[in-house]
Amino acid sequence: MSLRSERICLVTDEDLIHSSIEALTNPHFGPCSISPEALDALRLALKSHSTGAEPKKVIFALLGKVVGKRWHITHVVQLIGAQTPTAATHSFSELRKVEAEAASQGLSFIGLLHSHPQIDSCPTPQPSPGDKLSYLVMLGEFKRPIIFFIINPRTFELCWLSISLEDFLHLQDCIKCETLSIKGEK
Repeated sequence: MSLRSERICLVTDEDLIHSSIEALTNPHFGPCSISPEALDALRLALKSHSTGAEPKKVIFALLGKVVGKRWHITHVVQLIGAQTPTAATHSFSELRKVEAEAASQGLSFIGLLHSHPQIDSCPTPQPSPGDKLSYLVMLGEFKRPIIFFIINPRTFELCWLSISLEDFLHLQDCIKCETLSIKGEK
């Protein structure tokens, strides 16, 4: 004999109204939510830089706070660097300045978002091998989990790379840096 347990959750009209208002005021943005103001700023920047005759790949720092058990993006800061349709660069020193300024305002650096404007045949962006490598470098640089978003500026579809805290700590344990002095004989 097999016993099966089911849990039924009754949702009241008030719960539905509250969750609908929450979804409208803080839309889901992958594993995060985003304020309407930050979303509008992101859309405007993406439209002006990543679409048109000569679209550019653009990088943004995402800043915000933890609300409940999720990150909530409140600010989007475009990083300045070299930009082409297939590449964009930023410096860690610039990113550290943004992180320090955010901290002075009680905000946290959540992660990076960059556009893939050259995607015509596939509307859903996918991380390139370079994106995956950049993500690993970012984890090493910041020494904590971050979220790395990729967005198609035309369709506004996005994907993201992320890692749980447990997996991040395991990854840190797996990567060791050791030095060895080799002295040759004469």
